[in-house]
Formats: sequence, structure tokens, C-alpha cells
Amino acid sequence: MAYVRALCAVNGYSIGSVEHDNDGYDITINCSGCPTDNCKKHSPSIQVQLKSSYAKIHSNNDGTISYALEVDNYRSLIDENRFKPLILIVLQMHEDVNQWIEQTTDYLKITKCAYWKCLAGQAPTDNQETISIHFSAADLLTAETLKDIMIKVANEQPL
Repeated sequence: MAYVRALCAVNGYSIGSVEHDNDGYDITINCSGCPTDNCKKHSPSIQVQLKSSYAKIHSNNDGTISYALEVDNYRSLIDENRFKPLILIVLQMHEDVNQWIEQTTDYLKITKCAYWKCLAGQAPTDNQETISIHFSAADLLTAETLKDIMIKVANEQPL
């Protein structure tokens, strides 16, 4: 949550949380107004399912990572008939809890990084427990990619 809050702060976005994750998302990210000068619609909003782990993440030889997502969560994320887009954000954490953050009088540093993906429209799975979700370097979540997501939503473009 802290990682996402920091990215939202850079862009001036607000975060709304839900009391119970009954609909497959943990937070909403809201943009007041328009994230750029050329938007079809104002005040875009997305729903987000947040995950963080070191144990469920596997680094692959090709530079990608895989995350073992629970099948119930996957089913929510592939639904195309949502009013607001729903994305998955996975924070890759360091295995050593002592390295999760570094704080000095000059900065607070969160180690590792987060990835994002929109799974709407993906095929259903017959898996019973988990399904591997693959992330590449292009899926890195930054303040700029979060802004790009909001611009696409404002312009009614697929994620």
C-alpha cells in the first residue's frame, strides 16, 4: 500500500479503500480532473487488487518474474464486465525483512519494485489453487506508467 500511495502522491491521485474485499479489489485509485490535456472523459478511476510477496514470486531466466496468484483472485481479475477497470499490482519484496525499507534523514527507500497487469478477458483456468502470472520489465509500475494507465482509462482505451 505504501508503494502505491507514493506513486499516487507523485501524480496527485487519491486512494479509496474498501472495508471488505467482496468484489475482487482492495483499493480504488482516482484521478481528479484529467491526467492530460486530451481526455475523452474526466476523473478516471481504477480498481486494484494488491499483492506482495517474496515466496510466491519466481525470477525466470529470461528476466521475467512469475507470481503464483490464487485462482479465486484470478477469476475476479479476468472479468470483462466491470464498470471500472480492475488491475493486479504485485510488489516483489526482498526475502530479508530487514531490507524491505531503508530510512535516513534524507529519504525513505522501499526496496524491490511492483508490477502491474490487467487480466480482463484472459481465458478461464482449470487450476484449483494458483495460476502463474508472468510479468516483464514492461509491466514495471512507476509513477509514469500509473499516469499512462489513467490516460488510457480516461480515453476509454483497453489496458
